[in-house]
Amino acid sequence: MFRGCSNSEALYSPEDTEGVEKLMHMFVGKLVEAGFAVTLDNKTGKHDCMCRPFGTGFGVTMVGILTGSGASWHGYPEHRYGRTIEIDFNLCYLPGRSDHMEALRGVRTVFKDWLKPKKIHVYQSERRYLYAV
Repeated sequence: MFRGCSNSEALYSPEDTEGVEKLMHMFVGKLVEAGFAVTLDNKTGKHDCMCRPFGTGFGVTMVGILTGSGASWHGYPEHRYGRTIEIDFNLCYLPGRSDHMEALRGVRTVFKDWLKPKKIHVYQSERRYLYAV
């Protein structure tokens, strides 16, 4: 969670298709810069990302489909901190196939440099491994 973000692009609710595309492009670009692979839509050739703005000043939610995983972005105004961005990852760990730790380390640096938050809170749940049944 990035609280008190000073980058004005970090939280706004796009009111048109062009604004939505711009925000999704920035989010996907930062995920890739951190080291994640964002999947491509077979029909459009664009990255698999969806954005839902909630009106001017009320924030935005985005979801990006990562290879074997997913990332979500929730940006909203918070009375106590100002602009708050939550980036959540649901990561699949397949034995011998994927380890996201390097990209997760990159997330903190890449998004911190971009969002310029006053505070960062990191929450991590227990790692779970998936097995085919």
